[in-house]
Amino acid sequence: MLSDYFSRLDFTLTREFRTNHILLQAGASLLNVFNRNNIVEVDYLRFSSDAGSMTVRSDISALGFTPLFFVNLKIY
Repeated sequence: MLSDYFSRLDFTLTREFRTNHILLQAGASLLNVFNRNNIVEVDYLRFSSDAGSMTVRSDISALGFTPLFFVNLKIY
């Protein structure tokens, strides 16, 4: 079975501040800008009886569009 193609684009803006002994980086990232349905796991559940069997598929998906904010502080 072939999977559908997957493409992903991440976008990040970062700002850096420096002093004599401190480096501060702060920013925001947008993960998965294309907002695709990211299936991370597929579960199959099979029911059987004398009359026959049936398989149920459930897709567990992650968030599509994910914002992320970050701060990095380095003291030297």
